[in-house]
Amino acid sequence: MTYLRQPAKIRAEHVVDVRKTLGETQAEFGHRFDRSRFAVIRWEKVGAKFQIKSKRSAAWRVAAAEARHLIDNEGTAHDATENLRTLQTLPS
Repeated sequence: MTYLRQPAKIRAEHVVDVRKTLGETQAEFGHRFDRSRFAVIRWEKVGAKFQIKSKRSAAWRVAAAEARHLIDNEGTAHDATENLRTLQTLPS
């Protein structure tokens, strides 16, 4: 029996929090994922779904880790700190 993996769902507020913490525009953030700023706008409204082993999920893990690193090193100066402290990364 073959089981299909469901794509990982990333909540819209986490997308916004990570992008803002990294200090990137929507276009810059979209470039990480080979997507336009319009895709990022959609993700920030309804969330994002990435296949677990895709390049985009790997890019998300990197972006989330960078955001957490910035928060750990700079304290709580960002708007998004609480959401990012508890942000779960996608499984590898």
